[in-house]
Amino acid sequence: MAGPSKKAKSDIALTPKRKRTFIETWKTQFPWVRCVDDIMFCEVCREYPSIADHSSKLYEGVTGSKRIETLQSHESSKYHLLCIQRKEVTEKGTGPMFVALKKQAENMDDQLKPMFNTAFYVAKQKLPFRSFEGLIELQEKNGIKMPTQYRNDKGCKAFVQAIAEVEKDRVSEDLKASRFFALMGDGSTDISVTEQENVYVRYVKDGLPATEFIDIMAVKSADANGVLAALLEALHHVDLTDGDIKKKIIGCTFDGASVNQGAKGGVIVKLRELLGHVLISIWCAPHKLELSLLDATKATDFIDIVEKGVDPIYRFYYGSGKRRREVNAISAVIDEDPVYFSAPCGTRWMASRLRAYKAVIKNYNSVILHMEEASNRKTDEGAKCVGYLKVLKSAKFVDGLHFMVDVLEVLANVSLAFQSNDLFIYDVDVKLCEARIKLEGLKHNRGDVYTAYMATCKDGKFDSKSNGHITSLKGTGIPETVKNSFLENCVKFLEKRFSFLKDTPFSDFHVLDPRNVPRSDAQLATYGDVQVMNMVTHFESVLSEEEVTNIPRQWPALKARLKYRQRQPAKEVISDLLTENHPDVKDVLVLVYMMVTLSPSSAAVERGFSLMNLIKTSRKSQMTNETLGSLMRVSHITTTVAEFDPEPAIQKWKTSAKTKRYVKAAPKPAAVNSNLPVPVAP
Repeated sequence: MAGPSKKAKSDIALTPKRKRTFIETWKTQFPWVRCVDDIMFCEVCREYPSIADHSSKLYEGVTGSKRIETLQSHESSKYHLLCIQRKEVTEKGTGPMFVALKKQAENMDDQLKPMFNTAFYVAKQKLPFRSFEGLIELQEKNGIKMPTQYRNDKGCKAFVQAIAEVEKDRVSEDLKASRFFALMGDGSTDISVTEQENVYVRYVKDGLPATEFIDIMAVKSADANGVLAALLEALHHVDLTDGDIKKKIIGCTFDGASVNQGAKGGVIVKLRELLGHVLISIWCAPHKLELSLLDATKATDFIDIVEKGVDPIYRFYYGSGKRRREVNAISAVIDEDPVYFSAPCGTRWMASRLRAYKAVIKNYNSVILHMEEASNRKTDEGAKCVGYLKVLKSAKFVDGLHFMVDVLEVLANVSLAFQSNDLFIYDVDVKLCEARIKLEGLKHNRGDVYTAYMATCKDGKFDSKSNGHITSLKGTGIPETVKNSFLENCVKFLEKRFSFLKDTPFSDFHVLDPRNVPRSDAQLATYGDVQVMNMVTHFESVLSEEEVTNIPRQWPALKARLKYRQRQPAKEVISDLLTENHPDVKDVLVLVYMMVTLSPSSAAVERGFSLMNLIKTSRKSQMTNETLGSLMRVSHITTTVAEFDPEPAIQKWKTSAKTKRYVKAAPKPAAVNSNLPVPVAP
């Protein structure tokens, strides 16, 4: 018989294949099958992922042609039958099979808990994963039964990642539930000289600001596009969609790097273009405070004298154990504490500089005696000491050093307050006002440290601790007019650097501070009306039409609530209002919500880099970013080892595997034969 013609064959080839769709009657024959959004899957297998075969087509979901043969094959598969069996006994909730399965799962979890607790301890203590096996053996020696599997570094890594995933899921749920959040980021290099972008967010939870670690990302290029891509990728890692990002971000806090603050192509500019709505940009307050002092320093010559004396002393002793032994031997002879010098700069801004200055004052006698002895040596070290002694014995240096400690005491306290994670926008202005008042006061009444110095320095003779060790100072101290000029410059540059607080909406947030609400009803009638309308206009793009209409109407009710709770702490009042969310003020509270969300400080990011350096050391320089992110996420957990609950992480670990997890219990010790003779000691 002749076959089909060439024309018929070509027609067959051109005919498109029929796409087999899902047939509803299959649900009668296979009750477990479902088809949602043209994806056919097994409902029962997905209900029990710890048992199901993750490689099965019906577990992943069939998106193409649907065939009955696929269902028939799946129905008789081993793991599907186990899932059906589990569902049956679970629904019944009784019987020996249900009890046996429940007991088996509980026994497995009980065996895993000590291992997860140990993995959590390893991560919290920044220990290498290889220490996990030794800790397991130690616990076994102490009588704790441990499973025979997952005892190596790979098992520890898997456990830590499961713990980190639980923490990531918590942050993800919080962010999805929050109305807004603020973004914080900063860049640095790790021990492997890899550009890293550390990403944090701040949002409102239970009426209080919550600052959470998101992820640490390796930046492909350190320009604005590369940093922005890293920030967005980190947000995607916590399951935020592009829509969530555009709708929820209302503010960002970065330091003063040009890649972030650039007016033409910085990260902030590109982020505003991406979001398409108003974005509040804040320059990190502690960083601005540091820059204010540097501005005042450049405008006053005598500060250079102090810096040139403090920094070389630290470097002279920091790099030499021999010198530290020599100066400590001298301090022991004159009955003073051992010498310790702190670096005059660091990630804690003003506080580090203050510690460095105080260290020089505390160890002044020991350093002078040691350098006088070392200056007689015919070496390079002796020549250095001659130069250092000229500075240390200068009346301008000693006078300026004691004066600067009093100034730094004021600024360091403000800097530490600015590093708080629950700092509000209006708190910044309050702390700055306090600092300006204290600096103005130092013009009329010198601080305690400088006053004590003047009491022990007579006619160029300085007795630093009033113990008879006199140092003759050369020259004269710094004129009082120069010191007062420096204090005026500090105040001037503080006002200049923080002038943005006078702009809307920052200046408008002050009306939400319960401490500012007037007591008089006459004053209260119009209090804050203009500022509230300014905020509504500024944030109109992220507010609903109903909120834009209702906020001015509800503002009087909120004013009344703020007035009658003035005696309570401001943060407690704000927290209670956001938690209670009364219907008569729920729309105007959105302004309070945004104010609490905005973060004036990115100090949490700086602390994150300190944590990164503790985790990724020179001995762990090959650590991947995924592992680094997991370890940093676990390290941010505030729960102690004693309080840690491993159960959620165990369930996450069990359900994340493609196949079922098995845990073998440790073998029971061999039974002792009581018939054997008992050895007797001679």
